[in-house]
Amino acid sequence: GSLIAFYDASTGQILARVSNLGVSEGQVGELWLIQDGAEAPVSLGLLQKASSEGRLSFNVNYDIQLGKDALAVSIEPLGGSKENGPTGPVVLVGVVDAI
Repeated sequence: GSLIAFYDASTGQILARVSNLGVSEGQVGELWLIQDGAEAPVSLGLLQKASSEGRLSFNVNYDIQLGKDALAVSIEPLGGSKENGPTGPVVLVGVVDAI
């Protein structure tokens, strides 16, 4: 699978495009923010609300540190993880950096 994401610090928004996650029936992808030094990842939302082109938008109320914090995608049961972090396999991880 792949995830291309852009973070706009001025608006606090992440624009993303996701494809080929390999999500089975009864599962959903979930986007996570992994902050440097944090105890647990923070869920930013589920990847089921994509437009027909696979585009997603998330409003982020966290101060993301470029080059340190990361985004990850896990495969979760419908409705998302009920824990403080992913419960299913993490299939994508990438550091948030300037472009």
